[in-house]
Amino acid sequence: RLPFPESSLRHDTYNGVTLDLTALPIKADRFVDMLGRALDIRTAEEMRGIWIRILTSQAHLIAPAARIGFDFQHAEPWYCVLAKWIPKETESRLPNGPTHQVGIGVLVIHPLTGKMLAVEECTGPAAKRKLWKMPTGLTDPGEDIALAAFGGCRRRPVWNVFRPFCMLRSVARGSVLVGSTCSSCASAASRRSTTPLLS
Repeated sequence: RLPFPESSLRHDTYNGVTLDLTALPIKADRFVDMLGRALDIRTAEEMRGIWIRILTSQAHLIAPAARIGFDFQHAEPWYCVLAKWIPKETESRLPNGPTHQVGIGVLVIHPLTGKMLAVEECTGPAAKRKLWKMPTGLTDPGEDIALAAFGGCRRRPVWNVFRPFCMLRSVARGSVLVGSTCSSCASAASRRSTTPLLS
C-alpha cells in the first residue's frame, strides 16, 4: 500500500499513477521517506510511471523529489508536475510537456490610401532593433485565432481591415515549425470590414 492517502492518488490506464500533493501539508524530510517507499512499491508492482503535482507553496518538495530521479514535466502559474519513468530496462515513454507557442501577424490596410499599418513595439526583439512591423502577438491557450488577431488590432489606431492576411507561426523550443494563412481570420475580417477597430 502506498504511504499516501488514497484520495491523493489518481491511477491511469497506462499503468501509472498521479500523486496530487496540493491538499497534503508534508515536510521535506518526511516526504523523501514516503516517496522512496512509494517508488519501491511501484517498482515491485512493475508500474511504469509516477507523476507528482506540487503547488508553488510546496516548492520545498521539488529538490527532494529531484534527488531520487524526478524531473519537471510541465508547469502552470500556480503548480508544477514532476514525473519519473520507473522501468530501468527501457527508455522513458512518458509524454513531453507543452512545447509550442502559436503566434499571429495581421496585415492591416487602410481602405482609402492603401497604406499598411506598421507598429513600433515597446518591448521584445523588435523593440531592441527599433523595427517597424505588422501587428503581431502570441495567442493564449484555447484562444480563437481570428479573435486574437482582431483583438491585437483593436489596440491600434482607427483602421479598417481590408483584404486581411493572417500568418500563423508555430514555435517549438525556439524553432519556427509552421507558417500558413488563416482562412478563418479572413472570413471574420470580411464580416467586420466596415467596422472601425476602435470606437
